[in-house]
Amino acid sequence: FPTRRSSDLKQDYTGGRTKDTIISWINKKTGPASKELACDAVESATKDSLSAVYWGDFEGTLFSSFMDAAKQIENYQFFHAKGDCAATHGGRAHGVSVFRTFDNSPVHFEGEHTLSAISEWLEKTSVPMLITFGEDYINQSSVKVKLLSSCSPMKVKKPSTLSSSKPP
Repeated sequence: FPTRRSSDLKQDYTGGRTKDTIISWINKKTGPASKELACDAVESATKDSLSAVYWGDFEGTLFSSFMDAAKQIENYQFFHAKGDCAATHGGRAHGVSVFRTFDNSPVHFEGEHTLSAISEWLEKTSVPMLITFGEDYINQSSVKVKLLSSCSPMKVKKPSTLSSSKPP
């Protein structure tokens, strides 16, 4: 698979193995990390893929952190739109929403405006409650097993010792 080279950078390919994922990876590495959308284009741009959308003015800490995440995270399509588009999709201006083709969608970010907080949230929202394994999913470089936070550890009790003189 391809290696991206520029005058000072050599970067191994880390994307999927289909034509669409290869093209998406190359476009993401060579073009802008996030694409600006008009309000009427948000639904069509996000309907078929895992997508993150920043809503609001294209400045400030949250926007900067969002753009940094867009440069680093490969399994999302990243978009940004004006703040007045957010309400149509249940989001809020100066916020981030994730659109996905599984579970509840969209999901809205409520955390610190830092790269680490956004990246962690994006990682968590990219994993469905029920995983259907396919060729692209298995070949991703960072497949991780997630346990549901609602699961608690099982408590194991030692069996009591039975004596022959007492009934169980």
